[in-house]
Amino acid sequence: MPSASALPPELWSAIIDHLYDDTPSLRNCGLVCWEWNTISRSHLFCEVLIMHDSNLDLVKVISAEAIHRHIRVLAISPGSNEEWNGILENLPCLPALRTLSLYQIEKIHWRSITPRANSSLEQLLQSITKLFLYHFESINQACNFINIASQLNELVLWDTFSDSYQESDVQIVVPKLTRMSVHGQFSNHLFNKLFCSQTHAPPIRTFDVSLYTAIDDHDVRAACKHIASLGRTLEELGLLIHDGQYITLSNELDLSRNSSLRSLFFDLPWTASSLQWGTDWIFKILKPNIPSPLQIVKFTILLKQSPDEGDILTLLSIGSLFSDKKHFLCRNSAKLVFAFLGAEEDKSPVVVAVRDHLHTLDTEGRLEFVDSEYPEYP
Repeated sequence: MPSASALPPELWSAIIDHLYDDTPSLRNCGLVCWEWNTISRSHLFCEVLIMHDSNLDLVKVISAEAIHRHIRVLAISPGSNEEWNGILENLPCLPALRTLSLYQIEKIHWRSITPRANSSLEQLLQSITKLFLYHFESINQACNFINIASQLNELVLWDTFSDSYQESDVQIVVPKLTRMSVHGQFSNHLFNKLFCSQTHAPPIRTFDVSLYTAIDDHDVRAACKHIASLGRTLEELGLLIHDGQYITLSNELDLSRNSSLRSLFFDLPWTASSLQWGTDWIFKILKPNIPSPLQIVKFTILLKQSPDEGDILTLLSIGSLFSDKKHFLCRNSAKLVFAFLGAEEDKSPVVVAVRDHLHTLDTEGRLEFVDSEYPEYP
């Protein structure tokens, strides 16, 4: 390969880093010269997904010296005990690994796992700082996974509920865990072990929970209980809410327990059924005299239909919370932030209407519009 020494290193390094998620361009950069090849390689092979239909062949490929030392994100989705053993027994050392995702591991019969595979899994868990768990076989299994990941600072749980789960005496100790996300149905037993321990409760500062329509009122109440149990350590709270949960949420969520909360995020659909609930439930959650340092309230709204003026006015009634001098949001000079999603809808008329109706907040610099992405799903 030719040399790229004519270009300042800081220039071509920045260019290649900017292309970190553009695989075709990274491949082209890797053909220019050895220097570019080295930098491109670190991005090309940083994330690997081992699925059940191509696992052993892919494991052989990533075992190459030029590849495995660059892997920072690994996802494994085994189809059987044999595949799980084969993947882990042949997986090379991954010194740069920081994020591990385990899919559908409830299919694995753990008594059939070989000692070598278990040892390999423990090495993976001990090196990561972020763990995704999608389903699991038992509470004991989940607790063991989380405990082994002693460096964990972020945990994502997806559909971690099953009627077959039993109570467990295993304690969870994750002293560095500061961020947690929960999607779909969840296990209250696992939540209790994470949040309700008087001696081992992790210092979670950021908590995101998706409350789907499949979850009943009991689970919404349980989620609110766990949010309250985070107490003064919680600084950021994200709530993805669907139709029919607003009333229960507003009755059960008590933010007065979270005295360090600085950012509150709502993800809402914009549909005829969701708009019929109005905004009274938001007013109830954001009570006027909560002793909170809340600085940012953000609404990420999925536009599933073209909003009319009445819909916009319904939404903008929220602005009164930020201009009422008796309300803590006004006293805190808190910002109201909107992010509108929906590729098929023109969002500019909504933005213009919001600016017009909340002109005072806008001129005070307390009204913002930001781009946003859909929530991270597995």
